[in-house]
Order: sequence, then structure tokens, then C-alpha cells
Amino acid sequence: MVGIVVVTRAALLIARRASTWTMEEHLGGRSPECVAVDLRGPTQVYCGTARAGLFRSRDSGRNWEPVGPGIDHPMVTAVDVGHAEQADGFGVVYVGTEPSAVFRSDTGGDTGRPIGRGGPRRTSIGRLGSNDGSWQ
Repeated sequence: MVGIVVVTRAALLIARRASTWTMEEHLGGRSPECVAVDLRGPTQVYCGTARAGLFRSRDSGRNWEPVGPGIDHPMVTAVDVGHAEQADGFGVVYVGTEPSAVFRSDTGGDTGRPIGRGGPRRTSIGRLGSNDGSWQ
């Protein structure tokens, strides 16, 4: 099956193709901002929203649940999954928020802890990336 994920302000759109293409809309009204797929377990997908925090899907985006206790801010502007380190069989999840802070989850989003806060006052975290997932 082929899948494409598109983040819009209104909803997260997922197009899937088995024999024909279908389009699904998810997280409507929650203002999706960013998405990341865990390449170690591609059924595990994360979506950060502008108002409702971090969401996780364990079934390739068919169903979503709020996650991220310990991530102090509901505005998630960036999410990435590192792959060099592994926790519970999945990659480590990194989340950037506003106000500017970076959180790490070793539990697939079940919990989060800060790994960086602050920075210059008008800085916002729009993207996170890691070529090997080995951030400290």
C-alpha cells in the first residue's frame, strides 16, 4: 500500500492507494502543524498541533490519540523521530514547541521530558531534524 500524508491548517489528510486511491481526513479542528513517521515502525505516526499538543497513531494514521504528558506546551511546531537510539522498539521522539522548548520521549510519546528551553526571545522552533537521532 502507498500512502501520502499532507498537513493543512484544517486537518491532516492521508491518501492511501491499494487498488484505488482513498482520502481520509483526521484531527480536524485541531490545527495540525507537523508530522513524523517512525521508520523503525512505520505504523507509528506522530502529529503536532497548534492548540492541542501531540497526537500518535499506532495504525498508520487510521486512529489518533493525544499523547505527551510532560510536554508542557499545547503548541507543537515540530516533531521528528530519531533512529540511532531505540526505546521500546521505536525511535526516540523529539518535539519542538512554542514557547520555544524541545522535549524528548523515550516512550513513543507516552511521556516527555525537556532537553532544551529558552534561547533568544523571538526564536521559534519550526523544524527539528536529526541525521542519526543521537541528540542529547
